[in-house]
Amino acid sequence: MTATPALSAWSMGDGGSVTCSGAGTPYPAAREAKPPERSPDCGYTYSAPSSSAPGGYFPVSVTTHWKVAWATTTGLTGTEPDLTTTSSSLRLRVSEIQALVTRVQP
Repeated sequence: MTATPALSAWSMGDGGSVTCSGAGTPYPAAREAKPPERSPDCGYTYSAPSSSAPGGYFPVSVTTHWKVAWATTTGLTGTEPDLTTTSSSLRLRVSEIQALVTRVQP
């Protein structure tokens, strides 16, 4: 049996949500000098830090819909009804960085 994620619906804890198709892009295992700025296929940008949320965290959860296929060594193949899994909430702390431009050159 092979279960393949078809889409994931994220509840971001600040009232926003995002739906991503497929498995997404794995985060690089090796530490890079400069991590990726954005997800190449699905991402979310918070508009405020979590410091104003209860406990200082956003409760984030995800529901994933899976396609399930199977094959036997005798050549039989088939599919099963789609599966759905839902995570329990994780607490995500979102910080804020502000930039100040001090000199602009034409």
